[in-house]
Amino acid sequence: MMRQITNRKEIGSLGLFRNTEISGKIVRIPPNREFAKSIFRTGIVAVIVITMMMLVAEMASAIQLEIAPETEHAEAPIDLDQAIQLAIQNDPVHEQILWDIEKTKGLRFQAGRLPNPTVGIDSDEIGNAGSGGQYGIFWSRDMIRSNRLAVAQQVHSFEIQKLEQSLDVRRLELARMITNRFLEVGRLNQEFQVITAHIDAVEEVQTVIKNLLQIGEVSQIDTTSIDIDISRLKQGVIEKQIEIKAHLASLRVRLDPKARQLVDPVNQPELPIEFDWTTVSDQLINLTEYQPDPGWIASHPQIRFAMDLAEKRRCEIGLAQTQTRPDYQVQASVNYGTGTEDVFAAFQVGVPLLTRDRKSGAISAAQAEYHRAVEFISEQKLRLQKKLVWQAGERQRLISRAQNIRDEILPIVDRNLEQIKTAYRAGETQFLQLKAGLDQALATRLSLVDAQYQVAIAQVQLETLLIDD
Repeated sequence: MMRQITNRKEIGSLGLFRNTEISGKIVRIPPNREFAKSIFRTGIVAVIVITMMMLVAEMASAIQLEIAPETEHAEAPIDLDQAIQLAIQNDPVHEQILWDIEKTKGLRFQAGRLPNPTVGIDSDEIGNAGSGGQYGIFWSRDMIRSNRLAVAQQVHSFEIQKLEQSLDVRRLELARMITNRFLEVGRLNQEFQVITAHIDAVEEVQTVIKNLLQIGEVSQIDTTSIDIDISRLKQGVIEKQIEIKAHLASLRVRLDPKARQLVDPVNQPELPIEFDWTTVSDQLINLTEYQPDPGWIASHPQIRFAMDLAEKRRCEIGLAQTQTRPDYQVQASVNYGTGTEDVFAAFQVGVPLLTRDRKSGAISAAQAEYHRAVEFISEQKLRLQKKLVWQAGERQRLISRAQNIRDEILPIVDRNLEQIKTAYRAGETQFLQLKAGLDQALATRLSLVDAQYQVAIAQVQLETLLIDD
């Protein structure tokens, strides 16, 4: 089938035909076979290259999918609960207590081991009247009475429980430390927002003053003074940001063990910490009355520590009592007489003679330690109860203070400020009164933030209450 070719451009687009001058006739151009072969080879190479590029792209996508979860996990923000767990995992004191527990477990295992027996060779009457004498073997062992090994293991078991209570106490300390740091950053953020909003309000006043200055109602001193106030407020915002960064850097040192090894801790990268404001903000404004769990004191780790100490002392009494019942030694031997070819067997049992009293003093001392430990439980409960009552009362006092600022003082301050602004616009008051009203409004709002922060800190103190606070 013939095709009508009308111009040189169309010929070039076909690629398989040679360009020829066209004079308006229908001309059939014979193909160039070498040129066609080169185009065919080029097409095959292009297909291979495109296929390889697609395979490489798929492999890269698969690798990216595999790496993405780890990268996302490494950069994931940290909330309060995760921060507490990281602090526990990276705390050296917590690790030391764990190793103390492992050491005590080893001692408990060793305390339950029976003494090893003794095996040896026995010989007698060698060379007596020319005879070859007797040869044999013997076996001896110290026998432990009165279940002493089990009692010794119980002593170490209660020591382990004491250390476990120490772990709980340390976790309470770390939870309080991290929570207080989070609340501190939350307070700084709220102060930052208060100061920023106050700057907006002062800038509105600044606009009014400049308008009054243009019509000659106020002097240049007023505008200069308000400019200085705005500059100081902006500097306060910068200081809040620096303080927040310092607290976050402190958190990073506590949560990330690698941060302690950095040569330049000031310029270290920030830890991605994101606050769960539904939790932290609620704590900052929670003004409800605290109701402790009725069984909270009995389950407190320091009370359980004192109870485990008393149980350990009681076991030590039993261990001292077992010392009054002496162990005995058993020995058996078998000998062979070379001259008579007889076999001799012997069995011996030995018990120490209690000619001196070496145990009653130890029993008396152990009993005294036990009674002291029982009184220590009562003392710890009393101190914890007093601490709980005092801390709850302190929190209630702080709640009353925060409610007074929020419900009574702050509305009065806001109304007073609006009246001063209106009077200043009307020329009925001086700039110093306006400035005093602005400063009073800022100070009141900052005092409310601080009061709510103190309530939140008191709540944390109650939830992580320790006797030695």
